[in-house]
Amino acid sequence: MFSLTVRQRMGAVVLLIFLATGGLLFYLSGNRGITQKYEDDATVNSIYVDVCGAVAKPGLLHTKPGIRKFQVLKEAGGALPEADLGQINLAEFVEDGERIYVPKKGEVIESPVKRRNKTRTKTAEQKVAHKDMGNTKASLKSPQIQWPLDLNSINQTQLEIVPGIGPFLASKIIEYRTQNGNFKNYEDLSGVNGIGVKKLAKLRPYLCVK
Repeated sequence: MFSLTVRQRMGAVVLLIFLATGGLLFYLSGNRGITQKYEDDATVNSIYVDVCGAVAKPGLLHTKPGIRKFQVLKEAGGALPEADLGQINLAEFVEDGERIYVPKKGEVIESPVKRRNKTRTKTAEQKVAHKDMGNTKASLKSPQIQWPLDLNSINQTQLEIVPGIGPFLASKIIEYRTQNGNFKNYEDLSGVNGIGVKKLAKLRPYLCVK
């Protein structure tokens, strides 16, 4: 009679365990695929629509895709007597996440095209206004001035529009002139705190002592 050795028996047991484990994993993976397919099908086969306005049951509606607006209104309990359905394209298909507003009689709602055009017009007007504002600021910063300006008669506002001089440095120049009297020559400007040799050279086309 044929008999197996101990090593052969152990090998057979290991093989059986391996086959059983593989079969179980294959079965579970197949079930996951089927479950995922059902979940995907459920997602594709349903949409959400927000119905509001003059309807019997306003709110979020869970329905099937490929549905038209008149069918959605029917599922929402129908339109109220005061509803103006003439402003709605009832034959139009509904998309997932769409909002359907049913106006009352005498109430005017804007079409999506008109709403988009109004948004574009408003954006264009804002751009023009921003550009005009930029031009106004530029004209304030660069008015028609006969350069160079006299250091002994220039005021704070005029100093601030000089290229390279801001409010802080302008106030320092005025303060220096107040404390030390009028500038005798252009080089005296180097006595102002914050004006070195390079700054003095850059400001020469704009400032002088008359």
